[in-house]
Amino acid sequence: MIISTLLSKTKVQKIGKIPVVILPLEDWKKFEGIMEEYLMSHSQNYRRSVKRARQDIARGNLYELNFSTGKFRRASGI
Repeated sequence: MIISTLLSKTKVQKIGKIPVVILPLEDWKKFEGIMEEYLMSHSQNYRRSVKRARQDIARGNLYELNFSTGKFRRASGI
């Protein structure tokens, strides 16, 4: 439960009448990554692109780059 750990480190302060939450920067970066993954997983475009990618894998339409030679070759069964 990384989120509960991060929330335990928060400090709530007020700027004027507006409450703000203060987190250490490294904890914010962890939280930000989790939120991005969550938002992407609930995106219809993301789901469609995953579905298309799985279909391409099943058809064998994917290629991978060999970094040592700089050439593409058909991707092996993933």
